[in-house]
Amino acid sequence: MSMAPPSKKEVNFTPRCFEEVEPTNSSEIDISDWPSFTTESYEFEWTPSQQMNLIGFYYFGYVPCHLLGGSLAFKYGFKRVLMISALGAALLSASFPFMARASYWLAVANRVVLGVLQTGWFPAMQGAWGHWAPENEKSTLIMIPFAGAGIGSGKL
Repeated sequence: MSMAPPSKKEVNFTPRCFEEVEPTNSSEIDISDWPSFTTESYEFEWTPSQQMNLIGFYYFGYVPCHLLGGSLAFKYGFKRVLMISALGAALLSASFPFMARASYWLAVANRVVLGVLQTGWFPAMQGAWGHWAPENEKSTLIMIPFAGAGIGSGKL
């Protein structure tokens, strides 16, 4: 099987403008229909640094408590840890807008506690798959949460 030789034809990707435009005097431009570019007011007057830190404070609770989450899942069982983690995360997520409106620091505390609650999720899921999954599917099912976490982290 032989391949065709590369083409000698050059391709120019330079954009071209075929329409000639007459220069206009700036006083002739009517800007009355243009949208207003005034400063918008937002519900939360947080600096960009505070906004980024609020997202990052989740990990202040999540990272240091991993051993605690695994120990709790081992000691009390994966079902209890999953239930408490999911229920706590749901309540904290639902209460977050109210806490954020009350105070920035309440929102920070919410994110830290949410991170602490989520530390038991991975160890408990591993216990659940190890207990409930069929033997020939365990390795695949155990890797799904890890792959999902990596994909989710990559999207952030």
